[in-house]
Amino acid sequence: MKTFLKIALGCLIVPIVLGIVLVIVGLAMRQAGAPQHRDETANLDQPLPGVTAGQLASEGLQTGDAMPAGAAVPVEMRLEEGNFTILPASAGSSIRVEGDYDAGAYELKQEMRKDSSGNPSYFLSFRSRYSMFRRLMTEGGVHVDKDDNKITIFLPRGIPLALNVQISKGASSLRLGGLALRSAKLDLSMGEHAVLVDEPNPLEMDRLEMRFAMGESRVENVGNFRAGDIEIWGKMGEVNIDLGQKIERDTKLVTRMRFGEMQLRVPHDARVKGRTSVFLGGTKGKLSNDEGTGFLLDVDSSASFGEVKYHRD
Repeated sequence: MKTFLKIALGCLIVPIVLGIVLVIVGLAMRQAGAPQHRDETANLDQPLPGVTAGQLASEGLQTGDAMPAGAAVPVEMRLEEGNFTILPASAGSSIRVEGDYDAGAYELKQEMRKDSSGNPSYFLSFRSRYSMFRRLMTEGGVHVDKDDNKITIFLPRGIPLALNVQISKGASSLRLGGLALRSAKLDLSMGEHAVLVDEPNPLEMDRLEMRFAMGESRVENVGNFRAGDIEIWGKMGEVNIDLGQKIERDTKLVTRMRFGEMQLRVPHDARVKGRTSVFLGGTKGKLSNDEGTGFLLDVDSSASFGEVKYHRD
């Protein structure tokens, strides 16, 4: 009986203690005041060592050839609470970061790293200097308008890259056409995002992975990535995927949609082999195309509490 009373007393005391602690912390943060805001212009420049288009040509490699293993330079970005744009720059240029942002409340940082073998990699981050709890207590939350924290990142053409981008709480436009991408992983959430590939990748890509959540996202001309394996995840939002006019190689495409809608547009001439599974959701359109004469598109789709729609050009 005593043990039961102690447990019951503990269940009563713990929430009270936690409430008192939260009140004290909240009062301390309000006393410290709201985050300081200060406008600043970004102007970062980082030369990127790696394999250039000229070096590839000297080794007998042409546009469209697969990359040698290990030649790509890792480029990683962690960006949040802003309006971000990625654009291709001229061959031989540096990675450049430009734009205007709130330097008082956010930190913009880049660095070149080296792995255990001495190979270089690039890292860029844009994050708040203050905790979400402090901003909630002092400013009522986080508010990112279309003109806030406008950052543009320029990536050089001609250098093979392994791209890893994570963007959340904002908007982004990733114009990746013409970049030499050996692999890419894009994690875009909590906002409006667009991935545009208007020029073919000069290299065959090993793998492309894209994840979208809590927002509206679109990807145009996915076939220009020239990826053999593509994996696309959608969650709590709307995702529009357009493979473009044609695919440049046999392609395995896996799509997963949960709590939202995914629209997939496939090329008319692709030879399509498709499988779709649905749990408490729906599907519209057809994938089969017995008359296709192009490359094979092998599609494995599923939807849970969502819908998949297929279209053909």
